Amino acid sequence: MKDDRQLPPNAQVFIDHLVLGLDQFGLEWADFLPHTCISDKDGSVGLLFSQVHTPNHSPNYSAKHSIVVSKDGLEFPNQNIIPFTNEQSPTKLALLVLGAMVQQEPLDPQCPICNSEVKT
Repeated sequence: MKDDRQLPPNAQVFIDHLVLGLDQFGLEWADFLPHTCISDKDGSVGLLFSQVHTPNHSPNYSAKHSIVVSKDGLEFPNQNIIPFTNEQSPTKLALLVLGAMVQQEPLDPQCPICNSEVKT
């Protein structure tokens, strides 16, 4: 049976640039454990992957530093989102994530307003 689920165009542009960049650094995309996923909210297709080179890290560490790229942007395990916008195009965000992956410094965006609300 054929799987007709395809990534939305924004997500595909992001992935295309990210995979090309990883290849230029001699890194294999498969080592970042990419998996297609379906949103529970709206049934849209996304792609889950780890920001860390999995042969070098534990499964828990790899999962902690995962990202889901969706039609709207990048979704992180802490439920923060970096949206795709005119100023933050899929290509620009792919370069941001690529830099973090190559430097082995995973992105972990924090929301200062959300974090202050939790403390009070």
